[in-house]
Amino acid sequence: MKKLFSIFMLGAAVLAAPAQTTREEVFETIEKAGGVYYAYPVSESQNTPAPKG
Repeated sequence: MKKLFSIFMLGAAVLAAPAQTTREEVFETIEKAGGVYYAYPVSESQNTPAPKG
């Protein structure tokens, strides 16, 4: 039973491995390779009006 479970988990890991796109994402924007020194992108937003009263 342990052996069957191990084979199943190995097969699941092999099938899920190509789903990772980290390499393509980093090469798309090289700034993401900065690790902890990468600043999050800033997006401008509108302020909500103050409540009455």
